[in-house]
Amino acid sequence: MSRTIRLKITRTDTWYPEYEVPDHVEDEDIYEHLFNECPASVFDEMCNKNTLETETTMVGVFLDEILEEMA
Repeated sequence: MSRTIRLKITRTDTWYPEYEVPDHVEDEDIYEHLFNECPASVFDEMCNKNTLETETTMVGVFLDEILEEMA
């Protein structure tokens, strides 16, 4: 007899794009400058896939056990 399992899959993506900021931009203004001036590709993980790190975690939960707990 077969049984159904439910999986919980969590994926965390981290990437490290580099973007050249003009010298006149002060440290405290860098984030504002980035969000207002840089191209969307800086925030796109596939445009920065050479620095992309992906961590996937999978946890199996037996549906039979969940149904038994609910009964």
